[in-house]
Amino acid sequence: YSWQFPHFNALSWGLREDYSRGGYCMMSVTHPGLCRRVALRHCLALLVLSAAAPVLDITTWTFPFVALPINAYISYLGFRFYVDADRRSSR
Repeated sequence: YSWQFPHFNALSWGLREDYSRGGYCMMSVTHPGLCRRVALRHCLALLVLSAAAPVLDITTWTFPFVALPINAYISYLGFRFYVDADRRSSR
């Protein structure tokens, strides 16, 4: 669930000019700062969820060792997008 927000917000950022011309009220157009914050917030939530999954007995204890490095990289990319939002960082 949480991975969808950074994914969708970053995709919508690259198309924000088109959305604006088309009259769509997308968050990347109407609230660009919020768009970046929500993307970063959910990137960081992925780290917490990956660590919490075995504690909540949802998965095994090997899961965080696989998921945390991937989610750390996603969070790094989300931070880059938050700091300097442009077409390149949104990809």
